Amino acid sequence: NQTASTFYRCRVTCSGNTGTSSSLLVAMAPTSSCYCTPTYSFGCGLGDAITNVSIPGTTLNNASACSTPPFTYYSSVAAPTLIAGGSYTVNVTMGADPSQHARVWFDWNQDGDFSDPGEAAGTTNGSVGSNGTAVMAITVPADAVIGTTRMRVRGGNDAAITATQACGVSSSSVGEAEDYNV
Repeated sequence: NQTASTFYRCRVTCSGNTGTSSSLLVAMAPTSSCYCTPTYSFGCGLGDAITNVSIPGTTLNNASACSTPPFTYYSSVAAPTLIAGGSYTVNVTMGADPSQHARVWFDWNQDGDFSDPGEAAGTTNGSVGSNGTAVMAITVPADAVIGTTRMRVRGGNDAAITATQACGVSSSSVGEAEDYNV
């Protein structure tokens, strides 16, 4: 497995003669370019938006509105510090639609996805209702890779969001998704 940008050459031998190609640099994309995109058929325009994401006890407290497309990576929001083994709540406030579900994922091992065990970190237990706030308890694994990683929040969905729905479509055609550095 290639773990850093590397130069490669090709050697071809035919009838005892060997030719060597010019070197070619195969660059490594940063892990941040590997994350999938969540999608919705209708988005958040009918009261299905995420209006605030916060982690109490940290610096993360971001108010937002419905975006088009209904996915925003808030890369300029300062990353809160989370401590391995620490327990936190992720609070997600949603719009006026009466049926509001949410879920949160963390890329604890910083491999560019949310599909590893434990990365689907929190979910609502039923709908939080119109303008409700989902309070999802999470614990940072003791073996989480140290450094900045990605958190994904999906909310405003009319149906419960499964652990495998960090990417692509969710269980609802309405809602919104937001990514943050943590």
